[in-house]
Amino acid sequence: MKTSYTVLLLSVMLIGLKVVRPELTGILLLNSFGEPKNNIVRFWMEKFEYKILPEILTVNFKYLKLEGGDKMDLEILPADSTRTVCFLTPGSQTYEMVKDTLVIRSQRNLRDASYIKVYGNVESLDVVGGTEVLLGRVSQNTLRIHVKDRSKLKTMSPLLGKKDKSVMENISIKAAGESNVELRTLAARNISVDVNNSMVKYGFAVAADTMQVNLSGNSNVKAVDVSHKSGINTLIVSGNKTYFKPDSIGYGVRLVWGTDETYVHIKQ
Repeated sequence: MKTSYTVLLLSVMLIGLKVVRPELTGILLLNSFGEPKNNIVRFWMEKFEYKILPEILTVNFKYLKLEGGDKMDLEILPADSTRTVCFLTPGSQTYEMVKDTLVIRSQRNLRDASYIKVYGNVESLDVVGGTEVLLGRVSQNTLRIHVKDRSKLKTMSPLLGKKDKSVMENISIKAAGESNVELRTLAARNISVDVNNSMVKYGFAVAADTMQVNLSGNSNVKAVDVSHKSGINTLIVSGNKTYFKPDSIGYGVRLVWGTDETYVHIKQ
């Protein structure tokens, strides 16, 4: 009986260790750049000379669609000539071409996100089917994004705040179907957002000359933390403002209530 209890206890401990510190059981966790997440993972990779061999896809496409209901980390980087897609976590996603659209489908029930780097411009990005996307660096002047079907998008550019930060000209975002968009770090001259039965939040590290937001249905837009000064100069809000509160925009923002500028408010 004691032996069975000991085996049961050891099994529970091993399962708990795999959940809390999986790297101690030989599972290698990487960040969005394909690098070890901590020193333990780095030790295992160096000891056994383990190398990550990314899957490289060379394909001509205009539009990118992410689906599958899991987490994905995405960067859009400059390309020398041919447009390529680099999957840093091979086997964690499938893909197919549908006319001019590259559809990437994540495999469900992954412990961590799929890491994807696109080299070359993308005209539009669709996030659907409850998928969660962390959008890192975007090295192009314009981009259209559509988030729907209870999906989530968060922008987190690693270059924002540095001397070589990338400033986009225009970024257009549509959020629909109970989706959530959180702009944490983003630099653009103009941000256009259409919100339909969804929520859009922006952090103080978002820098924009103008951010235009149209609300419809049960929708809202607000700052992540209203106690910080916002990097948005002018916020133009139109449409259904039932749930919108002027005090939720953050400090230093010039709020225009509708495109006719009949209401202007600057929160200091």
